[in-house]
Amino acid sequence: MSSSGSTSATSPWCGASAGTSLPRSATSAKVTGNTGGKALNLTGLTTPINLNLTGNTASVSAGLTAATPTFLGTPDIITLGSGRTLIAAPLTAAGGIEEISNFSFGLDQLTLSGATSATLKAYDETIGGQHAIAITGASTTHGVILLNEPSSLTAKAFLGSHVGFSNGNAIVS
Repeated sequence: MSSSGSTSATSPWCGASAGTSLPRSATSAKVTGNTGGKALNLTGLTTPINLNLTGNTASVSAGLTAATPTFLGTPDIITLGSGRTLIAAPLTAAGGIEEISNFSFGLDQLTLSGATSATLKAYDETIGGQHAIAITGASTTHGVILLNEPSSLTAKAFLGSHVGFSNGNAIVS
């Protein structure tokens, strides 16, 4: 992981073990190039932040179409704070599997490259006993999972009310 903004790339959290919190003064972070999955805990962060998620190697053997997927490798796990978070992630093998919790519709924004209106799909999942929405592009073995979503928000409703397209990207807000 690396950071930019008011926190230097040598801050203690950079490259630290899973579960380490980001400094409250950070304005951006990049979670990249990991083969074992990383956890980034932004709980308590109230300022806006930009996240760039890439390089995870986790996948799902049967695809994210399975109601309870089985992971090959470890997904990145990102817990958002209460500040606005702008997230960029690819929906390709280069992105692996990214799990995001505490995503706030109307506040946070997720920009997904590698998906068009023809290829973007969403699926209802159960992760850790909780309802989640899995988002994929052309390949269902890689994607982004929004964790702990209300069961009333189905994948179909999610696609109809929270997704738009701009400049070749899917935008979730």
